[in-house]
Amino acid sequence: MLMLLAGACWLAACRSSRAAVLLPLPYLYDTTPWLKYRTKFVVYYLWLTAMSFVMIPVSLLRPGRVDNARVGALLMVPLSPLLGLEWVVEGEVGLLARDEAAVIVANHQSSIDLLGMFVIWGQLRRVAALAKQSLLYTGTFGITAALCGTVFVDRADKEGAAAKLNSASLTLKEERTKLWIFPEGTRNGARRVDMLPFKKGAFHVAVASNLPILPIVISRHEFLDSSAKVFDSGRGVMTVLPLIWPAGRTVEQLAEVTREAMLRQYRRAGGHMEEGEDREDREDEVDVREIDEVEVRELEEVEVRELEGLEVREVLLQHRSTGAGQTP
Repeated sequence: MLMLLAGACWLAACRSSRAAVLLPLPYLYDTTPWLKYRTKFVVYYLWLTAMSFVMIPVSLLRPGRVDNARVGALLMVPLSPLLGLEWVVEGEVGLLARDEAAVIVANHQSSIDLLGMFVIWGQLRRVAALAKQSLLYTGTFGITAALCGTVFVDRADKEGAAAKLNSASLTLKEERTKLWIFPEGTRNGARRVDMLPFKKGAFHVAVASNLPILPIVISRHEFLDSSAKVFDSGRGVMTVLPLIWPAGRTVEQLAEVTREAMLRQYRRAGGHMEEGEDREDREDEVDVREIDEVEVRELEEVEVRELEGLEVREVLLQHRSTGAGQTP
């Protein structure tokens, strides 16, 4: 789609004196990864800003209502195919439409995760997001998020954050609203780290309100590599896992059980589990070879000692026989 836009720009430019300069742009876009990367993110943030402008007057009719976010999600969905992205939702999909409160936790790799979240948003009926306070001051997006019922917390103010979470936990059940949280606390773009440690806020809410955790695992963005400035077309898979109830668990235990379940699915979706198993097999093979080498060295030393013992005995016998023959 972006290639079509670039082509349209090229055709328009052909009628001007700058045609010679703009003519190679479609080719450069298709063959230069960093140019495609920056172009797609410019389009992404421009679309986000434009839709935020649209949402502000719409949301002012019902300020602070979480239902406003569903309208915003519908406006953002067309952006994914424009960027060459496809989102697939699998697993316990029926739980998304469950008309009960829950705490949704999802892993977070990039701001592009928002596009996947918006695909799911329409199936969740009533849902609010938890976000860091600094996002409130990001121009039109922050204003729109506040008008859509987003719960902002200041991480530096632990008491204030705890109070907001407690207030949210009280209203979730009453209004049958789900709360979407990225428990890693920040984006994890490192490819060598599958998932960052979870912060405990989501699990405090679940334990305090006896609400289930609804884990959603977003597969690794193979189409996106920020360090290499690569943003290709691709598919994101979002897997809905079974509900995890507090069931007498502590906050720490609930966080650990949830993270382990999400890690298993994340590695399974990316084929990392098989790679891990192969790596363990190779390590076992190395260990066996090392043990074999140790045993061989030990056997060689024993054989040397035995040979040395035989040689000593033979020398002694020869000496004794020689000595016996010389006795007067």
